[in-house]
Amino acid sequence: KILHGFCDIRRLIHLTSLISISFHHRIHTRIHITAIMGLCQSRDKKVLSRKVLIPNETEVTSDLPASSPPSTAASSSFLNPIRINRSKRERLRNMKVFVLDNSLRESTVGQVIGHSIGDKFQVLNATNECGFKHQIVGCFSTNTRVDDKLAAVLQTKEKELSDRTFYSFSEVYEQLDGDGHFMKGYVPIGLQKMKRYGIRNPIIEIDCAGDFTAVEFLDQLTFLLRWAAKHLAAPFNGQKRMTFINLRDFPVAMIQCPDKIIELVAGIAKLPPSIRPAGMIQEEPIGEYFPDEVAEWNQEVRDTMDNNGWPSLFQQDGETLDGLLLAHVHKQWGLADAVVLDVLAAGADGIWCSVCEEGAAMGHASSCVTVANLARLGNQDVLTRYQTKHLATAAREVTKLTSNKPVSDRQIVYGPRAIETVFGFSGIAGGAVDPSFDKEGDGVIDEIDHFSLAKFLGVDEPPIRINQLSSPDLVVRRLKQCFGDSPDFTEKIAEKMLEKLEEELRDNLEFEHTSKMGISQLWKKVTGAFHPSMMDYREEMEGSNYKTQDMLKQAEVCFRQHLEEGNDKMEFRQFYDTYLQPYFGCFTCPRTRFVLDYIEMERDGKVSWNEWRFWCLWALRTHPEQISTLDDLHSVVFRNAILPLSLHDKRDMIEKDHRQSIITGLLDSCRVSTFMPKFRGVSLLVSSMKMTDHLPNEEKPRAKSLPLIKEREIWC
Repeated sequence: KILHGFCDIRRLIHLTSLISISFHHRIHTRIHITAIMGLCQSRDKKVLSRKVLIPNETEVTSDLPASSPPSTAASSSFLNPIRINRSKRERLRNMKVFVLDNSLRESTVGQVIGHSIGDKFQVLNATNECGFKHQIVGCFSTNTRVDDKLAAVLQTKEKELSDRTFYSFSEVYEQLDGDGHFMKGYVPIGLQKMKRYGIRNPIIEIDCAGDFTAVEFLDQLTFLLRWAAKHLAAPFNGQKRMTFINLRDFPVAMIQCPDKIIELVAGIAKLPPSIRPAGMIQEEPIGEYFPDEVAEWNQEVRDTMDNNGWPSLFQQDGETLDGLLLAHVHKQWGLADAVVLDVLAAGADGIWCSVCEEGAAMGHASSCVTVANLARLGNQDVLTRYQTKHLATAAREVTKLTSNKPVSDRQIVYGPRAIETVFGFSGIAGGAVDPSFDKEGDGVIDEIDHFSLAKFLGVDEPPIRINQLSSPDLVVRRLKQCFGDSPDFTEKIAEKMLEKLEEELRDNLEFEHTSKMGISQLWKKVTGAFHPSMMDYREEMEGSNYKTQDMLKQAEVCFRQHLEEGNDKMEFRQFYDTYLQPYFGCFTCPRTRFVLDYIEMERDGKVSWNEWRFWCLWALRTHPEQISTLDDLHSVVFRNAILPLSLHDKRDMIEKDHRQSIITGLLDSCRVSTFMPKFRGVSLLVSSMKMTDHLPNEEKPRAKSLPLIKEREIWC
């Protein structure tokens, strides 16, 4: 790597000299590595003489390329602090953050499933728990929407909701006169309905890229602002009316007509304070542009506001809501969250968005993710202004209400995997925290360097994910997380559990071992029995969806219908007749007994509902997409768990018997998968050549005389 990229032999000689000097003076890694790396990467042929300072030694003169950074004797390090953008981090760390919550409107844009009136109140309550007191509640049109019904109900609860500030959208115009100009005296329907429902704070939306001039827009805005001041309900307690102007096509306008944007913003800034809005908001609705591009445009708007007497008073005292500039960014190419941070660093005061990423075509940058990013950078304002421990819960709830689906496992910040500990080593996301690592490169190791998303979200201990790279210590910690502390949970057993996990994968058995059910199964495979603390899984029902609860109720009714009167457990024979007979043709054969022993946990020769419920719940959690009926549920339990385990057990037994080595060959040629819904059973592909190859020579003629098809499927 060091030699890669040299342009000529002269640089190689310079580098060799530096390395020789470092070893001569025994400084090794304390050599000025930044100078060496600059030498390696430089393509500049010009060389000048500089002094390389050796710590505690004499000065040594060497030729270094002009592009190499200056050397310092006291702070040589592989990490070059110049590469850290300190001004951006300081701005994001010290700024005040205003959140205008748009969970009611943004989340439903372009969604297959919208919000009912009940959903909207749940969203309002969830976001209010986060401390978001400024909430957009509607976007009205000539048609009657759910927003109309919500606004009417909110109007009746005005006094009890007086601590919140509600907003609604309105177009800047809806009709034009015969000459193509704004129709004088016409008030858009959005503002008219705001008057009807008592909503005090309008968001007037403008598309600047078009034929209208900045002066025409400013005249129309002045008319609407004066109308709102006169006709909309007065703010509570003499507060300022929180009007915003939304530059809806911001990136397009900044490319096509930037002068018009600047002229319009300057004109709004100079309006009389009695009608001037509380601030400007802009959106990047395409998700196309790089963070630095949008940030530069945002900086132009901020500078225009400041230079025309409209600075952000909110950044000065954290309370006065005037001169605000807010950002909103849609997702499309994976840039949105970075764009928001750059825009905030470039002078924006906050964000207007939903608490979750749902909305528009591909979603948008959410307040949950943005606030978490600011907190990890050391911003204390978001920790005191908002209830961050409720952010993830609210984001998950709004996602579920909007899409009727749970949050994706890999959703950043508020998805189930976001806070998991995955590795026992450091230097990787999801790994252990290195207490000596100065992440900011500022020479100070503090809480910013060791930020914990789990604690930020109110989780004391991050859940642990068990995988092939887990350490025995992580397995022990996961056992304790699931079942409490026990002297039986040792690293020695954890090592065997990890070995068993690898063995399963080698044998094409695919199970998850992170959930309580998954790790308890792994424990049983190693120790031969479930630990006493693993018997009760009632708490697993917490958070289950309606489908899971309903299917478990059906399974319990079915189970109890087949119980003998006065009994709460099934005898093995009765359980076989009820559930196992379609899959195992003989009650007394070893495989059937193995299955019964595996299902039964309490070692009393009977199967209780709690024991059978364990397997039903495992199937519902692991393969929900395969289950629509009660028969599907029972089928998944046997196809995807019991049958593969019994085949694996059978293989272990027959590998010890040479006379049955024919079956070993059969099993060696098959793949047993628990994640193949295509096959409604476990299929074994059998080759007659493989079967006979495993037999002794004297037995091959007899085996070949069997009526075998060359290749066939055997269905279990």
